[in-house]
Amino acid sequence: MSAYAIRDARLGTGQTNTHLYFRRYLPHDWRLTADIVREHGHGDNGFMVLGWSANLDIDWHRWFVLVARDPHANYTPDRQFRLAGGLRF
Repeated sequence: MSAYAIRDARLGTGQTNTHLYFRRYLPHDWRLTADIVREHGHGDNGFMVLGWSANLDIDWHRWFVLVARDPHANYTPDRQFRLAGGLRF
């Protein structure tokens, strides 16, 4: 488990993403990873963002499935839901 923050000070928007990252290895070569993110700051158009996003990733050998939810994609009012799957190489 780890916690860290990423702060973008380039444009004076105060954008900060604080992550709580957790990875757990499970029996039979399964692995579970969760990343909970607290988003805070202003978007380019002055839109104030204050919310949470989440990513959940499950792996088995080289295969993976990722589900992610972000209610403020790229610090905009746009919501984003991602579902991905594939093969790691």
